[in-house]
Amino acid sequence: MIVVNKKDLLSDEQMAEVIELAHERFPEKQLVVQSALLEDGTADWLQMIASSDFVLPKPESNIDYDRYDKGGRALAWLDESITLRSADTDRAVRLFVTHLFEAIKADEIAIGHVKFFFKAGAKEMKLSFPNFGRSRLAGKFTSGVGGYR
Repeated sequence: MIVVNKKDLLSDEQMAEVIELAHERFPEKQLVVQSALLEDGTADWLQMIASSDFVLPKPESNIDYDRYDKGGRALAWLDESITLRSADTDRAVRLFVTHLFEAIKADEIAIGHVKFFFKAGAKEMKLSFPNFGRSRLAGKFTSGVGGYR
């Protein structure tokens, strides 16, 4: 099974090309096209899993975490936690992300993908900026970008 996600980012022509290429390269595979941003966006995929003999691979039990860590550092991965305290959480998050992006752009640092996970009490937000150099910060965060739920 091949799952193509983020169909909302492609035009009809681009999606048709992706489907054609997937069928040409992997004719034996089932193809599911979805957008996880939509409320029922993963319903077809989950239904296929539930109604078939599909078996997820078992996780690797002997992971060499030292090797994994070295690989991450070689790729310049950064995985850090920080704490922000503010009476206005939305404003604090917006300022943090905006100032961080401005500093990264000012220093001309090349970054491929930036992800943030924020939590404020029961509220959670995920922000993801693929193709960092081409990302634009909107005036407000929306549910399509992350948004508090």
